[in-house]
Amino acid sequence: MRSLISGIGGFAGSHLADLLVGQGEEVHGTEREPSHTELIKHLVEGNRIEIHPVDIRDRQGMTNLLREERYDRIYHLAGVTFIPDSIESPEETFDVNLRGTLSLFEAVRAACPHARVLYVSSAAAYGDLDDPSVPVTEATPFRPNNPYGFTKAAGDLMAYQYVRQHRLDIVRARPFNHSGPRQAPVFVCSEFAKAVAEMAAGRRPPEITVGNLDVARDFTDVRDVVRGYLLLLERGRTGRSYNLASGTAIKVREILTTLVTLAQTEVRIIEDPRKFRHGEVSSIVGSAEKAKREAGWQPEMAFERTLHDLLDWWRERI
Repeated sequence: MRSLISGIGGFAGSHLADLLVGQGEEVHGTEREPSHTELIKHLVEGNRIEIHPVDIRDRQGMTNLLREERYDRIYHLAGVTFIPDSIESPEETFDVNLRGTLSLFEAVRAACPHARVLYVSSAAAYGDLDDPSVPVTEATPFRPNNPYGFTKAAGDLMAYQYVRQHRLDIVRARPFNHSGPRQAPVFVCSEFAKAVAEMAAGRRPPEITVGNLDVARDFTDVRDVVRGYLLLLERGRTGRSYNLASGTAIKVREILTTLVTLAQTEVRIIEDPRKFRHGEVSSIVGSAEKAKREAGWQPEMAFERTLHDLLDWWRERI
């Protein structure tokens, strides 16, 4: 099996590469900058994967790559993923997330139409909810409330259009929040884990400034999520969308408390309203019953284990 991962050097991309290599697949990836491969250095140095320095927006470059390599499976993970960045730079977000996706689909259509493709959307596409207490299903309408969510909703619909109009073999994944080792510290779990590890090691004062700790999100371990990506390409139905979620909402406050307890330290928490996100949904929880029923996927790792591993990852790096 020959697989291509766009954005292989990213957080989820690196874990997906580990999973596929471990299963004996021939794994290639795209990254536009050589510096974006730090998270997969162990695979690159061991010659276990092949990296192609192609920008996902370069349609001709992607077409040439697919025509030459003839992949069996393509996992499309590349893109702008941090919501505040998308708000600060909407043009860049639209360009990478939408033009990049269009470029890939056109390249597949021209050079590799037999390939099975996973489009990785996001729960951010759902956006505002009528009733946050009701689990989000794949039938929940899209009402994105930030540029990132909009691009993911549009890319999701684009994937469906390419299935219907061009008969490409695309499956759509809609992961909810996920965390674990290697996550950038701009994301809440990793930000807290890094700070707590530094405090426990005496590298910073025992206090942390936070935003709204009472928002609740559906968190899953990244290693469970990428296993879901694999199962969706093995068993998911062409054109269909699948939520990947735990089915449980966890308050951000609980995440911080758990990390502090795991580190066996004490922290002074300072809430700063300036760090609150305007228009943020108070709670969101997903239903992954469809992925369980049709692909046999469900989370296996307790989220406390996720936070434990994330904290250890940061302890090794400070």
